[in-house]
Amino acid sequence: DVNTGQVKAQIGGRHIAEDVTLGMNLAVNTSRDFGSTMKPVTDYGPAFEYLKYSTGKTISDAPYNYEGTSTPVVNWDNRFMGTITLRQALYLSRNVPAVKLFNEVGADKVSTFLKDLGIEYSTIHQSNAISSNTEKQDGTKYGASSLKMAAAYAAFANGGTYYKPQYVNKIVFQDGTEETFDPDGNTAMSPETAYMVTDILKDTLTKGTGTNALIPGLYQAGKTGTSNYTDDEYAKLGTSSGVYPDILFAGYTPNYAISVWTGYNNKMTPVTSASSHVASDVYRELMKYVSSSVTNSDWQMPSGLVRSGGELYFTDQLKKTPSTTIPSTTVPSSSVTLVPESSTPVSSSSESTETSTTESSAESSTSVDSSSEKNDSSSSAETPENSSSSQSSSSSATPESSTTPPAQTPPENNAQSGQSSSRSTSSGT
Repeated sequence: DVNTGQVKAQIGGRHIAEDVTLGMNLAVNTSRDFGSTMKPVTDYGPAFEYLKYSTGKTISDAPYNYEGTSTPVVNWDNRFMGTITLRQALYLSRNVPAVKLFNEVGADKVSTFLKDLGIEYSTIHQSNAISSNTEKQDGTKYGASSLKMAAAYAAFANGGTYYKPQYVNKIVFQDGTEETFDPDGNTAMSPETAYMVTDILKDTLTKGTGTNALIPGLYQAGKTGTSNYTDDEYAKLGTSSGVYPDILFAGYTPNYAISVWTGYNNKMTPVTSASSHVASDVYRELMKYVSSSVTNSDWQMPSGLVRSGGELYFTDQLKKTPSTTIPSTTVPSSSVTLVPESSTPVSSSSESTETSTTESSAESSTSVDSSSEKNDSSSSAETPENSSSSQSSSSSATPESSTTPPAQTPPENNAQSGQSSSRSTSSGT
């Protein structure tokens, strides 16, 4: 529930052996890389919050090295788009602009912004602009997880308040007395920052990297994520094409936030291109289900923003620069290549050491938070075996509702149909 932080459902694994007790809950596992789903919370949110950038501010997507090094930042398609807006850079998931924004804001302010959203690193690196890799593990303190990402994205959904995930909201004792626990929330960002990120992430679903997660008629926003192997790991796999250790999707509506991770307990068992759609499939079917019984309403723009030329600007910033030229937001058609983005360049391993995943018998995990009092949607969160079976079975299982349109199959994000055995975790608030 984005307005309380209550965790309504969570799946911590698939195909768990019956004799397993106290097994690994992958929905809270922080040892995997959440890739480009980190960009809104690590780069763009801080840039809007601290630097008062507009969504129409232009930035150069051109060859660029991590500051102070000779290590290049690599885009997922190994191409550069030149001068683009921040809006385009985020919904097309460009790596170079993300790292540039991280450096313009500064590591200290980025760390503060992340901590206010429940995400910490023992030491933050430039590579964390596009990756959640952390060189130190302390339980679940450092790094990202499905649960943490759902809670962080929930702050965008509700206008800037971070609520600590809450599993218990009331205890009823034997004598009939009750003890209730209020939501634990704090202001993490301004309503303007939250709205600007949301406005861009809407575009991710309609014309960016996340079109497979689109639910026609539902007001929602979201972000794709993909991680990479290192050169040594690619060598061990015998290929560097179409293999990924982690593929993710995180998204939200004004009511719910859901974060989905797909991968394997053994990191060296890759998710292939044929299964790259599974994370967004799981998100789409879960969000469709939980949204069927609540009001479907759009976000309202805060008074501190003005929309001009399709872009959002801080009102006070426009007053300071009345001659501001609104840049074109036209994206070259050749740039919209819907394939999984490699959120972490191979070279980033030199800055952030990946931590190996703890072996577990659990194959997938999912957690979902919703504002409904009772949510039985967790059963639909299992990773579908293939895209066609997922879409057909979910549409028949989704309750009819006037607030959610009939299920339609959106174009897939360059994902080939095929059987998927990848493990998935998802978490929602």
